[in-house]
Amino acid sequence: MKAAAISLLVVVAMAAAAVAQVEPESGTASAVSHLTHRQVKQLIATASTPQDHLLLAQYFGWEAGKMKEKEQYHLEMAEIYRLHPLPFDSKLPMPMQQHCKYFAEKAHQAANADEELSAAHEQMAQQLLQAK
Repeated sequence: MKAAAISLLVVVAMAAAAVAQVEPESGTASAVSHLTHRQVKQLIATASTPQDHLLLAQYFGWEAGKMKEKEQYHLEMAEIYRLHPLPFDSKLPMPMQQHCKYFAEKAHQAANADEELSAAHEQMAQQLLQAK
């Protein structure tokens, strides 16, 4: 029991250190940014260790950060188009401000989904550690 608790603390510390390295706002490369979509899909299909699930948790946390950046970008663009509408905006199927808000909402939804996936994989890692 004591060994399992120590192992859990070590894995949590490793995850915290890795998450601290993830800086989506600054645009720097992170520990998980090098993963391709193919590699992530393969890891999802084969994840069996706490480390696998922690890596996936970190990856989805990083993806959530990227989506939050996109949301912020689209909100800023919506504000610009609110202040400076296009002269032909009324002829478009969707005014540019509304267009930008639509994509901001989609990015927000994607960020929430990525955060849920991150939390789920973190929980799976903890369950695997406790099972040992």
